[in-house]
Amino acid sequence: KKFRRNVLYLFKLILLEKKVLFYGNSAEQVSFTILTILSLYPGFSIGESTDEFGFPLPLFSNDYFFEPYLALQQFETLKSGNYKGFLIGATNPLMTYKNDWVDAIVDIDKWSLTIVSPLLKSPLLSSTADEKFCDYLLEHVNKEVENETQWEGSEEWIRAQFKFYLVSLLCCSLCQGSSSWIDFNFDFVSGLKLTWHYLCWKERGQPGMTEIEPQYK
Repeated sequence: KKFRRNVLYLFKLILLEKKVLFYGNSAEQVSFTILTILSLYPGFSIGESTDEFGFPLPLFSNDYFFEPYLALQQFETLKSGNYKGFLIGATNPLMTYKNDWVDAIVDIDKWSLTIVSPLLKSPLLSSTADEKFCDYLLEHVNKEVENETQWEGSEEWIRAQFKFYLVSLLCCSLCQGSSSWIDFNFDFVSGLKLTWHYLCWKERGQPGMTEIEPQYK
């Protein structure tokens, strides 16, 4: 909730397998924040078997490194590992001073996101549909939760919205050159289709996608 509109950028950065550093003073809070973001990907946090949509996505591989908390001693190992991308957490400010080795830095103490790589300007450009999606989320999240059983605006409701978003995105991606790509940002969809997790997802099949209309939900 605290990341507001930046949460969609973070969601996309991980889907694009970019180099993302989460930084903060508390190792526990850094790790917790990363795992909270990852819980937006259907099935990721509970280790479900593959469902009819091909979820959970195989987000991490030998080329995309994941470590919720990276100690300074592991820093050089990471930099020399020739990883295509990574999602890591850190508390040492030395990791943020020279940022040419990352694509984006998330400061959880300020709840800010800094896009370092200029190459991400185009694929992360928000579409009109993206803006409406964020407005819809914020409208419900900002409302006071009247009781513990309230659905709209709850954490589970937020996860459900991102599942709808991801299903729609992946369904549209299967329609080559579809006009619906524009709603998700053509450059973003093009980049997504080149990632390792997307190629694995497409290869293993997703029968539930045949019943989904390819459009932004």
